[in-house]
Amino acid sequence: MDIWRSSLRQKEEAEKVRNRFPHCFACGKENPIGLHLEFIPQDYYVEAAFSPSFFHQGYPNIVHGGIVTTLLDEAMAYVLEFNNYRGITARLNVKFIKSLKPNEEYKVTGYLDKIRGKVIKAHSEIVDKENRIMAKAYGIFVAEKI
Repeated sequence: MDIWRSSLRQKEEAEKVRNRFPHCFACGKENPIGLHLEFIPQDYYVEAAFSPSFFHQGYPNIVHGGIVTTLLDEAMAYVLEFNNYRGITARLNVKFIKSLKPNEEYKVTGYLDKIRGKVIKAHSEIVDKENRIMAKAYGIFVAEKI
């Protein structure tokens, strides 16, 4: 799935952010068991491609809900980062719509909702290659400007 319609500048900016967190389970390049997500900023959101492996299963042929939740949370954290905020998840509400399957391709997207002082609301979603929503989340973050 080719979701990258990004400029070289956007990709370079994404790489700078990603390099700040080398051991992050979700995005860290140096984490040997991590998900290695590469979020790219778009106009008003961030997105990353993800293809779960056999090792991301809970029940047979179903990606573990904790992995799905991690994807959604990371998308929201990254949209904060690209808007010069660093936040801690205070509340996370996940809706699982359809099961993700190993070895399929998905797109994870994060959006800012509202910023009110140190409280930021964001949302995220995972879609399959037919653009069907598989899971979505709404989060509240306690954040600071960086």
